[in-house]
Amino acid sequence: MKIPLVSVCVPTYNRAVALVSCLESIRAQDYPCLDVIISDNASQDETPRICEEAKKRDSRIRYID
Repeated sequence: MKIPLVSVCVPTYNRAVALVSCLESIRAQDYPCLDVIISDNASQDETPRICEEAKKRDSRIRYID
């Protein structure tokens, strides 16, 4: 039986500090088939940089700015 893909959607806006801990928590899950979608509403803080770095470290993460 194939394991189903689970998508985790993370909407964000100027929440860089909270986003770091959120992504750490998601990445710590032991479920093997995760798809993480970060949707940013034009943040003016460090959110875009954090998202780009997270995307480079983990291929399960997608970033929509």
